[in-house]
Amino acid sequence: MLMPGWYPAIPGYHHDDVPRPDIPVGQHFITAGQPDYDNPRYLSEHILGLVNADVCPTHFATGTAEFRQIPDGELIYRQWHKEVLEKIEKGELEKWEAPDRTLLQFDWQTWHTGSRAISNGWRWFGRVSRN
Repeated sequence: MLMPGWYPAIPGYHHDDVPRPDIPVGQHFITAGQPDYDNPRYLSEHILGLVNADVCPTHFATGTAEFRQIPDGELIYRQWHKEVLEKIEKGELEKWEAPDRTLLQFDWQTWHTGSRAISNGWRWFGRVSRN
């Protein structure tokens, strides 16, 4: 159960399931590092459903905008989260909440963030992904 002020997920605008590069370790590979936007191995698509979305909304930011290249070693979403907020403020992106009991389709390039719970209660969150 969520209480006001609690976060059900790490906050910050991000994309879901952007592949990360495979790094060789001996004869095997591990997936690590920052998301690979330059050459992703696959392009994911998702369907999201929320019940009691009013307890703890999921926010989306949609529209068309360009983002700065992040230097190697920097954390991509830490930098891009700030840019998403700036672009919402400037009107380049539109911020909206996922509605309750409605299926939403989005993909690996759709900005969204978990938010702070605004009331007591349970929230059911389901996501189905493909690719």
